[in-house]
Amino acid sequence: MADTWPVIVPKDTVNDDVVILIRWLVGNGEQVVAGTPVAEIETSKAIVEVIAEQNGILTHGAPEGKEVEVGSQIGMIGAALEPVPAQPSPAPGATAPTQSFSRRAQQLIEEHGLDPAIFAGLSLVREQDVREFLESSAKRSTASSEQAPGEDGSSSSESPASSSGSAQVRRSRAPVARRSVLAPTKRTEIRYLAEANQNPLRSAVTMLFPTQSLDAVIASTAQSRRLTYLDFVVWAVAQSLNDFPELNAFLDGDTINYYGEVNIGIAMNLGEGLVVPVIVNAAERTPESIAQTRASFAMKYMRSEFSEADLSHGTFTVTDLTNVGVAHIAPLINRDQAAILAVGVDLFDDKSRLVLTLAFDHRLSEGQQAGQLLTRVVELLLAQAEPAVVQAEPDAAPGPLASTPECRRCFSTIASLSRRGVADYLVTVVAGDGTVAYLCPTCLTGWT
Repeated sequence: MADTWPVIVPKDTVNDDVVILIRWLVGNGEQVVAGTPVAEIETSKAIVEVIAEQNGILTHGAPEGKEVEVGSQIGMIGAALEPVPAQPSPAPGATAPTQSFSRRAQQLIEEHGLDPAIFAGLSLVREQDVREFLESSAKRSTASSEQAPGEDGSSSSESPASSSGSAQVRRSRAPVARRSVLAPTKRTEIRYLAEANQNPLRSAVTMLFPTQSLDAVIASTAQSRRLTYLDFVVWAVAQSLNDFPELNAFLDGDTINYYGEVNIGIAMNLGEGLVVPVIVNAAERTPESIAQTRASFAMKYMRSEFSEADLSHGTFTVTDLTNVGVAHIAPLINRDQAAILAVGVDLFDDKSRLVLTLAFDHRLSEGQQAGQLLTRVVELLLAQAEPAVVQAEPDAAPGPLASTPECRRCFSTIASLSRRGVADYLVTVVAGDGTVAYLCPTCLTGWT
C-alpha cells in the first residue's frame, strides 16, 4: 500500500480546542507540493494556513465551514487516492449542505438512532443540542405515561382548548430572521468566563472617586500622549496588589495559588470582539508607560497583530466602560484570577465621579479586604493629583475652607447628602500636618 500522510489541524493557539476550516486552497484530488498551504483555518486570534508536509495527492476529509478539533485529521496526502471519512458531495445542481455536526454530537445521534433532520435549522449541531433534545423527549414520554386513561380508553387530561387553565400549553418562539455561528474569539471568551465563574462565590464592592482630582494632571500632558483615567487606575491597582495577595491569586481545588508578578489585563473591544491584552509587571510602570502600552495594544487590535505573549500571564483584570457612559458594571472574573475591577462614570451634582467596582471571589477574600484595596487605590489617585494642584498655584497660601463645605472624596455637600437621606452633616478631619478637610459619613467609613 502506498504511503499516506494525514493533514492535521495545527495547534496555533494554546487555549484553542476547536477551530473553523475556512476553505481549502487545493482542490480534492489535486496534486500538492510539500511546504505549500493547502487550507485556511480560523483560530480565536487569526486566520492560519495549514501547510502540506509531503508531496502527493490531497484528499479532503472535512467540509469548508466546519468546526474541527485541534489535532484532528481533516484530510490525507498520498500517492494514490485513499479517502478519509468526509461529507458526501452534493448532487450536480444541488445546494451544498450548510449543516455540520460536532464529533460528540454525531456519536450521540448514532448511539440513540436519531434522524439528523431533527436538527434542521442549526448550522452547527453540538453535543449540548443533542442532549437537550434527548432530555426533552424523555420528559414528554414521562408526561404521556403518567396520563391516566378514561373509561373509554382516552386520556383523562383536557386539551388546551377545553381546559380551565390547568393544562400546559407549549408556547412557540417567534420566527428566527437569521442565524450565524459564533466567532472563535467569542467562543473562547465564553469558555474562559464560564470556567472562571462556574464555582466562585462572587461578590463585589463599589467606591466613588471624583474625576476632577485628576483633570489637571491629564490636561497638563501632551495631546499626543494624553493620559486617561484608565491609565491612572491601572497604575494605582498595580501599586496596591502586592499588599493584597489573595486578590492576585486563584483557587485550584483547595489550594490557593499566589502569583509572584502583578500583570494587569485590560479588557478591550474595538468592534472585532473582546480581547484582554496584558501589561506585564505593571507595578513597575508609570501611568505614562501604561498609556503608551495601551496605545500599542489598540494598534495591534486594529491590525489583528496580537501575539500569544500579549494575551498571556494575566493575574488581574481591569475593564473600563466610561467611554460609553456606563455608570455601574457587574463584571465577570477571568479564568485563573481572583478579582476584576470595573470602571464606570457617574455625573452627580454637575461633577463626574469614577465608579470603581471590584468583583472578587469570596472563597479567597472578603468584602473588607476588597474595600481596603479600593481605599488604597483612591488614596493613590488623590496623591497622584496633588502635585499638579500645587504646581498650578505655587504661590497660593492655605486659605479658609470653602464657604460651602464638601466631602474631599465624593464632593457631596450637606445639602446633597440631605436630599439623598444619607446625613445632614460632614465630619471635619485634621491630618497630622494640620491640613483640614471634610468627609461625608460614607467616605469616612472607607477612610477609617
